Amino acid sequence: LELGAGTGVAGLFAAKCLEARVVLTDAEDHLALLRDNVKRNNLGESVSVQLFDWKDETSWDLSSTPDLILCTDNAYHPSLYEPLAAALERCLSKGAKGLFGVTKTDTSFAFFELLTAHGLDYRFAEAPADDYYALLAICKAPAFDGRRDAWEMRS
Repeated sequence: LELGAGTGVAGLFAAKCLEARVVLTDAEDHLALLRDNVKRNNLGESVSVQLFDWKDETSWDLSSTPDLILCTDNAYHPSLYEPLAAALERCLSKGAKGLFGVTKTDTSFAFFELLTAHGLDYRFAEAPADDYYALLAICKAPAFDGRRDAWEMRS
């Protein structure tokens, strides 16, 4: 499941290169673009497109449990932090794991505090090689031994 897929590049990659079954989700205004990109990549058999508006829980169809939640650059504005953290909490509550890419210039430490407040645990999946991008693993807490959070990664 890719949350806030935008163009769907991460989910399309997973479908094409990893032969995964993927659900691309986003708000209503992105669905036509996502469907077009699925069609252009001939992935209609393995990729579906679904509405998932983080700010509207009635749009959330979580009847099936995904194995992996993909998110890339979704925490780019503070107004999205709370609805995204709530969506992640609900998606990860059934045992799925999350892989989340953030841009450090757009994502403040308040987002990481909200993840913890929502009962989620995270760990940097790779040490940030630069000051721009970081990749995190996110799970329902407690998930990781010890604690290594965004505050510890500050320079």
